[in-house]
Amino acid sequence: MRIELNFKIVLISTKILFWLRVFILNFSYYLFKYFPIFKRIFYKKIEEKINKDRPVFVIGVSEIANVLYYLSKIIPNSISVCLYPNKFYPKNEYDIKLREVEKKNDYIFIYFYGAFLLGYLLNVADTFFFIWLNGFVFNGNDIGLLKNKHIEYELNFIKSKGKKIIWFFCGDDIRSIKLTKKYLEENDLDGFVNYYSDYFHSDHYDKEKKLLAECVSKYSDIIFNHPLDQLSYIQIKQFMPFYYYPIEKFCKNAKKFNDLEKIAILHAPSSPLFKGTPLVRAAIKRLKLEGYQFEYIELINKTNQEVLDNLARAHIILNQFYSKAPGTFGIEALANYCVVLQSTNFKEYISLYLQDANELIDPNDIKIDINDFDKIPWVFTNYWEIYDKLKFLLENKHLLKKIAENGFNFAKKYFSSNFAKEYLKLILNKNNIKINDF
Repeated sequence: MRIELNFKIVLISTKILFWLRVFILNFSYYLFKYFPIFKRIFYKKIEEKINKDRPVFVIGVSEIANVLYYLSKIIPNSISVCLYPNKFYPKNEYDIKLREVEKKNDYIFIYFYGAFLLGYLLNVADTFFFIWLNGFVFNGNDIGLLKNKHIEYELNFIKSKGKKIIWFFCGDDIRSIKLTKKYLEENDLDGFVNYYSDYFHSDHYDKEKKLLAECVSKYSDIIFNHPLDQLSYIQIKQFMPFYYYPIEKFCKNAKKFNDLEKIAILHAPSSPLFKGTPLVRAAIKRLKLEGYQFEYIELINKTNQEVLDNLARAHIILNQFYSKAPGTFGIEALANYCVVLQSTNFKEYISLYLQDANELIDPNDIKIDINDFDKIPWVFTNYWEIYDKLKFLLENKHLLKKIAENGFNFAKKYFSSNFAKEYLKLILNKNNIKINDF
């Protein structure tokens, strides 16, 4: 009885908060529309930054794996909005940023401020580029309670003002655990979803993912989502997501391979269980017991800068072993001239771009044999192969520098800001969304 009463209280309060945000959004939109003088009063820096005679992009509102930050750097005439910062990137600067969210009261502040902010942005921007599953008015945590009404309202409001919507999904924001588990069972594979708690395997959770997918499919002009790594209920065409590592951050630190007497092996998982850390530790322990000499570095809950500092001296990177995508850490490792072991098959990965960006893919890269160590960009490693592949490299140190070189060049070709600009421009143009020249 008490649980049912508490649920009703939470539901009623959530609905009240939602309708308050709706009121604030409408008030704000018409305030800035009919009294433009308030734009410079509230958002002077933004008004001075953007050129309203050219397409204006809003990128936000959650920071996941530096996606928001890097996208704002490659998309010209954009406004970066970070309402949900990421603890791993404390030094990132955005046009509009709120403090770290730690308390429930902070979320309530975001709810109200986000609605007011959206009212302003709708008067100056042309395209809204969403990342993850939070918006200005809605929060992904409320999907189960509000049955998508808050998402539906916000996206419909944006579209009703003649704006474009792009969505960039990053993982569990859109991934159906049920569909993923079914895929794993059909292919006799293990996967990180098998280690999720029962809640994520429930019909209730899956229904939330269906509701989200239906809603974004209805209102989005473009959706970037990995069709295999992030199996979902999205109903419209999905474009491959892309990486955008700044070309100026690529560091060809070849000197570290001059001394291979003691190899430095780095593993820096954001989520140890889901990245395969227990399997990594088992392989490392077995190799040590067999007498192999190396330095093993494991970084958990460290800032991105601490990880980058260790990449500078590491020779071999053990990335993630349940994924079909390299992830941000994998790209950072390649860009820092490291030999990367990961479960992503590079041939399969870049092949997914052929349908929509064939002109950006070198056909010779798809022909590379995964065992040709003179040409491979990284060591394709299934979760059951970590020990064997790592042992092979420790016994064949002469191959390391060449693999690192290949990976460095491969990342420049397909995972840099240069590729991202060309790919993004190509996809947006195909979908009649205007973007300024880079």
